[in-house]
This record gives sequence, C-alpha cells and structure tokens, in this order.
Amino acid sequence: MQYNKPIINSFLGLSLSHCPKPVSGPAQALSGARLLADQGLIKSVELWMTGFPPSSPQNPGPWDYTDELINDLRSILDSFIYKGAHIPFAFINAAALNPGIRRESIRQLYQSVEIAGKLGLDYVVTHPRFGALDIISKAEEWNLWKESYLELSAVAEANKIIFTIENGDRLSFEDCARMVREIASPFFAMTFDTGHANLEGNKDKKYQNYHDLASFVKGEAACFANIHLHDNHTDKDEHLPPGEGHIDFAGIFRELCLQKWKGPLTLECPWDSLNEISEKIKAWHENYTH
Repeated sequence: MQYNKPIINSFLGLSLSHCPKPVSGPAQALSGARLLADQGLIKSVELWMTGFPPSSPQNPGPWDYTDELINDLRSILDSFIYKGAHIPFAFINAAALNPGIRRESIRQLYQSVEIAGKLGLDYVVTHPRFGALDIISKAEEWNLWKESYLELSAVAEANKIIFTIENGDRLSFEDCARMVREIASPFFAMTFDTGHANLEGNKDKKYQNYHDLASFVKGEAACFANIHLHDNHTDKDEHLPPGEGHIDFAGIFRELCLQKWKGPLTLECPWDSLNEISEKIKAWHENYTH
C-alpha cells in the first residue's frame, strides 16, 4: 500500500532489536546503523538494552554496561537526531505482588534510565506485562502499575529522559494512552507499536473507544513519544516491513500528518545484512515519503 504524502516532521529510525547475528556487541550494531545515517536513510536509532535473549552479545542488559562501553556508544550516537533504547521487559514485573520481585524489577528499570541518561538518549521503552495477576482485579493491578510508573517518571525527569511504555503483553494501546494521561508527566509517554496494535484489534478484540488504528492516532497522538513500525497479517507478530501485511499505514500516516506529530518512526523488522535493511528503508521512503 502506497501513500504519496510526506510524513511531516518525522524521523525514520531503526531498532537494533533484529540486527544480524552474531555481532561482537552493541557498538558494532550501532556502527552499522550509523552507515545508514551517513547515507541519509535514517535519522534515529533505538538500542536493544534488554539482556534478552540471554548471552547475546549485541543485546546486553543494563547490568552489562561499563563506563568504557558507554563512552564508545556515545561517540557513535552523536550521528543521530533521536536516540532511544528498549530496556528490560522479559522476566521482570514492576507490579509484582511479591515485594522483592517488584523492587528488583524497578531497580533494573532505574538502572536502565540512569544509563540512558549517561548515553545522552532521548527516551527508553519497556512493556508493561499487564493482566498477569489473576488473583486481584484489573483496577487493583492498574494502581500497582501506576504507583511504579509515577516513581519511574520521577527518575526519568531527574535523568532528562522520557520513559515510555509500549502497547503489547496484554496492555492494549487504549489502556496505554490512558496510563500516560493519568501519570500526566512530560517525562512519561507511549511508544505506539503498530504491529502489536493490529493484533489487539483483530485477534484479541480489545478495541474499546476507537474502531481502527487511524482513529486511535487521531485521538491519542499527543501521548506518543515514539512509534514502532512493523506490519503483520493479523494472526501473529510477524514484524514485517510496513506495506507487507494488512495494516492501514496510509490512514495512520495521514493522521500523523494532520496531528503534526513530531518524533521518531522506528522500523522494527528483521534484517540479515546492511544491504538488506538498506533496501527495505529505501522502499519505505519510496512508498511513504515521496
């Protein structure tokens, strides 16, 4: 599907979550992204600072970051207008009923934000694993998450970072926007994941107030600090390049233009080589920005 209207004031970026394997570490992965930036193909980048999958050298967790690594990455990150990081989400729970697990989860997120500040990043993103606590009500669990996010938004402010939550892992895009409105901090926002949102609406039937993704963008774009771009056919999380699945990106981009949304559009799809991802990015520009 093509859309022949420019994406005004947006910055195409690349997530390093699906970079080729193996690489020696995040500096090598980031250097590859810088080559794309030097060609004018991307303007932003998102590090993968999750420690997941384990023992993957290109995806260290925040606990693996040393002063030497931070300094190495900072020198490369200067090439990008927007810079972010995906921080831990697997195997942690900032709303756990076990207070020890909850505090350790929050500590790891604290650590991630502090490292992001040292790296000079603009934002971090994590997934709330909402709906995993069947023994309490949704309202009670909501309040646990809100309490944790109020604490984390204060840490983000101290480090001049925007802490964002991504729809997925049982937290619908509509609830994600609601949480942002309730926290009401300029340092707390949403990473709108298009692929996950498409699965929510077509598989899990979680649409509440909006009937399609373009309508959601129209109503909630003010909550966004970042957008993950990937496509699917509504049955599984395929992480396809935009235009290769069933998502109405024409409608989404039209609303982003009308809302004069400014921020990174982060491609989150697999790539086996710089040449391959370069061709995918060129196709994106051809379809959506010319």
